[in-house]
Amino acid sequence: MLTANARKLGAFIKRHRTQRGLSQEKLGAEVGLPASTILRLERGEFKAPSPEKLQRLAGALGVEFEDLFTLAGYATPGVPGLPVYLRRKFDDLSDDDVAKVERYVKRLRTHDAKGGGDARRGR
Repeated sequence: MLTANARKLGAFIKRHRTQRGLSQEKLGAEVGLPASTILRLERGEFKAPSPEKLQRLAGALGVEFEDLFTLAGYATPGVPGLPVYLRRKFDDLSDDDVAKVERYVKRLRTHDAKGGGDARRGR
């Protein structure tokens, strides 16, 4: 996993842990890991956290395990395309809303591939 991916994964874990009101110790106890491992995950120090640990973390954090796998850089063959995912995750989105999200993501990816910064501000 790239360092940037490790940091994104760590930030995601930390955000959801704090939203659930869990300390690193409490989360570690729930998933059978030492608090130091949770700390290192949140800091992005693991290049390739085990899928099994990620699956346990997803359950304890109440998030989709595919989200953690994707952030960790693992291939997730069961993950649907963006339109299917959006409809499953957000069942109140209209077809027009889904199309807008797809266009926005495409614009972000194109902008980023060209070496741009924040696509919302044209940087």
